[in-house]
Amino acid sequence: VITVNQGKEVELQPYGYRAGSETIQFAKTLSEIEGLNAAGANHIAVTGDYVIVSATNETPVVLDALTGEYVGTLDLGELAGLNAAITADDAGNIIISTYQEADGFRVARMASINDTPEVFITHSSTDYGKDISVVGDVYGDAIVTMMYSPWCSGTTGHLRFVVSNGVSDNGYWSNFTAAEGVTAKIDNNNGDVIFRSADVNEPYFMSGYSGDVFVWVENGVAYDAQLSVASGNEWMLGSVCLDVEKFNGAYYLMTAADTYFAYGTSHAAIIDATSRETFAQGAMIYTTSDYGWSAINAGGGSTDCALKVSEDGVYMYAYVVYAKGSVGCI
Repeated sequence: VITVNQGKEVELQPYGYRAGSETIQFAKTLSEIEGLNAAGANHIAVTGDYVIVSATNETPVVLDALTGEYVGTLDLGELAGLNAAITADDAGNIIISTYQEADGFRVARMASINDTPEVFITHSSTDYGKDISVVGDVYGDAIVTMMYSPWCSGTTGHLRFVVSNGVSDNGYWSNFTAAEGVTAKIDNNNGDVIFRSADVNEPYFMSGYSGDVFVWVENGVAYDAQLSVASGNEWMLGSVCLDVEKFNGAYYLMTAADTYFAYGTSHAAIIDATSRETFAQGAMIYTTSDYGWSAINAGGGSTDCALKVSEDGVYMYAYVVYAKGSVGCI
């Protein structure tokens, strides 16, 4: 996890975060975390004082969000032992989606780590639920999004659920038209899609296997694709996760790239997504080796990331988990 901060006893600058203020909050190997299947760890959720790390078909583990120390486990109730993904919304609620159940998938919510999961979305498709992103407050107004999960080159299909006053609609399938040099490399399975806010009229963003790019989508058209790193090896990297957070007047979008090969440099990247102009200025790159993270043989498409602003609005924390490797925060 990387903590992007303004520094104690230092006034916030007029806009965004202060470049060069990044400090390592914690970094630890997954194998040292009690009760966690390190090989299968593929999702994180940051809620209040805790970061939750989950592995497929396993009980999620709860860590202290600032130290990474073990706190306990998360009881998923009737969803325990299922193929499930986990995330958190802007209000700190925990959201769980199941994947490839016999009759589709379910999405449940928890108000805290001590709550009981409440299913509030059901759907008959078995092609969604492997990954999930949420903005807003699922007990109020929120947008829940899921990328098409099976292997399929050339699709940007995704599901969007709009939650109003705690009640979800039946879901809406959507895709977009590529423009301005956006290629098919942004799509495929093992991707992620997230709205900038809980307003369906706001832009949304997408990432996917074998492209290492951010994509800005507005009014059904992908207007911009921004390489998170122009190194010549982006074809071997998969930026398969996204999170967005508003900090000090700016919207920040984060991804973390892993490799499907035993070589190549993995990294996290954060980009200013406040406007298309700031988006076009490029991303800030955080190479794993610089922050104590290990992503070697992580297992392509098994990375997750999260952004969280402190309650006092002074710090922004960035979290990354690499299967078989590490979990960390800056």
